[in-house]
Formats: sequence, structure tokens, C-alpha cells
Amino acid sequence: MRTRTLIGQAQGIIMERFGLSDARAFAVMSRVSQDSNVKLVDVARDIVSTRRVPGTGRAAGLTPDRPR
Repeated sequence: MRTRTLIGQAQGIIMERFGLSDARAFAVMSRVSQDSNVKLVDVARDIVSTRRVPGTGRAAGLTPDRPR
């Protein structure tokens, strides 16, 4: 349960920061996890603690779903 909460918090941070849907925010975390060979929960923990998304930019699929 704790893992799910942590992943949800990180997902919310990405959604707010980049204007993404929940599915796209999760996909970004998954891609960062795969590309860096780090467990998803550890990526989420890093996002929640630093408020930064590792590997942000076009390569990570971070283009807003809606205009800003």
C-alpha cells in the first residue's frame, strides 16, 4: 500500500508540473525507470523527495497534454 501511495504522489507531481494525464505521467515514470534500470518505486521516491523528474525533456515524453 505504501508503494502505491508513493507512486501516486509522484504521478501527481508530474501531472501538475507538465500538464499530463494520469496515464502519460505513469508512462513517463515507467520510461525513466526502464531507461535508468531503476525500480519504479525508487524513481517515484526520488521525484517525491526532490520534486524533480530525472531525464526530463522530450526524450522522456514530457510534452503537455493541454496548452499552458
